[in-house]
Amino acid sequence: MKIIQNIYKTVLEMGNFKTFIRIIQKAGLTQNLTDGNQITIFAPNDAAFAKFPTEKIESLLNDKDRLLTVIKAHILAKKVMSPSLINMKKIKTINGKELIISTTKGLRINDANIIKSDVECTNGIIHALDSVLLLK
Repeated sequence: MKIIQNIYKTVLEMGNFKTFIRIIQKAGLTQNLTDGNQITIFAPNDAAFAKFPTEKIESLLNDKDRLLTVIKAHILAKKVMSPSLINMKKIKTINGKELIISTTKGLRINDANIIKSDVECTNGIIHALDSVLLLK
């Protein structure tokens, strides 16, 4: 039987989210992923961040306001499973950004594919993405 843990520990154990974890830590949002509030995380994997030059990621890490804007665009203030997402057109993140949901080419958030959905945690849900939201 698999032990369900909080979002932060689960993302750490999933293994291919090192850059996402680094950004969460740098943004000071680790507590948001460990406390008891039920949230949803759209977690870009390392391959998603690898699409950008290292300098772009380092620049993001050194700009706290931009970092918070980008990372908070990956967090919903409630638990949302994929069957619910399928029935929505848009959803708001914790910083008020609206994400577009589409199902024409699989389940997508903006231009990102959900490559692993509904990873249950004690404090919410993780959906893994193949792209980073709001990072151009």
